[in-house]
Amino acid sequence: MKRVTFLLVILIGLLSVGLIYSIRDAMHKDVQIAKQSETLEVQKQMLTLLSGNMKMHYVYSESQLPDMTLLDKDRNAIKLSALLNGEDKVVFKFSSTNCSSCIQHSFSSVRKLMGKLAKDKLIIIADNSNRRELQALVNSLSLSLPVYLTEDTVFHYILEKENVPFFFIIGEDLRMKDLFIPMKELPDLSDLYYRIIWKKYFDK
Repeated sequence: MKRVTFLLVILIGLLSVGLIYSIRDAMHKDVQIAKQSETLEVQKQMLTLLSGNMKMHYVYSESQLPDMTLLDKDRNAIKLSALLNGEDKVVFKFSSTNCSSCIQHSFSSVRKLMGKLAKDKLIIIADNSNRRELQALVNSLSLSLPVYLTEDTVFHYILEKENVPFFFIIGEDLRMKDLFIPMKELPDLSDLYYRIIWKKYFDK
């Protein structure tokens, strides 16, 4: 009788251990499935962002800009065409109405570009911005490049609903080319954009 009881105890113990391992494996699989679902959701969001960026790129490609008047920090006026000198330039455009995290991320992109391009190849334009607030922002970012303010309303109609900073290439014909919205969720995409525009316009 004692032997039977002993065997039953051992059997119950083995079954309990097996049950514990089965539960642990099931929980592990549930965690894996949850992680895979989360990864798929993140990838879906990334693809949505990327497709939106591509859409904006084609919607505004070849948009004609006027030869707008820009103001430097001392309120000196200069025409956009005068900054181009007949060459292709990268323009970074932002507004005080853009979200602060978007601006901060975009300026980190500006710093990367400054490391790749000559300073005269990059133009920074702000619109819809208070001059004092703009200068305070520039000072806080320790930028060595001038930031020009425009009171022209043309940018109000470009990515108005999206309300985000963006880059584009502009040539002497004042047409926007290769518009790009930097996204903090996809930093590698920004690096790819820099490599593409470098090869396309400046690696000569």
